[in-house]
Amino acid sequence: MVYVAKIMRGAKGWRAEFPDVRGCSVEARTEAEIVALATRALSDFLRWQVRAGPGLAPHRHYRGPGPAIEVEGALALAIQLREARTDSCLSTRELGERAGVGSHVVEQLEAALTVATLACVLPIAKVLGMRPVIEPERPGEAVGLTKGKRWPGW
Repeated sequence: MVYVAKIMRGAKGWRAEFPDVRGCSVEARTEAEIVALATRALSDFLRWQVRAGPGLAPHRHYRGPGPAIEVEGALALAIQLREARTDSCLSTRELGERAGVGSHVVEQLEAALTVATLACVLPIAKVLGMRPVIEPERPGEAVGLTKGKRWPGW
């Protein structure tokens, strides 16, 4: 999951803000510092949002100029899972019951508080009509969800 940062030079240095994430911005003295600080600020802000409660995960629409800042896997999965669940009009309890994993598993995944093992994510993704995203560096762990064709046997 990627968000684009708008980088601007100001009177006191550099500023980065994320048009898709209201309230998330950071300032730095040099151009060299700003992307690293923006990456950390975005991660901290999104982590706070997913833990603050439902309905706070932002949608990504801005496609203007600026560096693409990638969100870590557990956080990306949390945001995508909450978006998919709310788009499906399901509560965490309903999704957990349908997936056979319990609402506490859904809640922990949506808050990025637990490792997203495929054993937990596969049944949830199936209920939502999605597929887990995995990376070769993390076999057995989901780092996101994607829409698309169902896996054979689903």
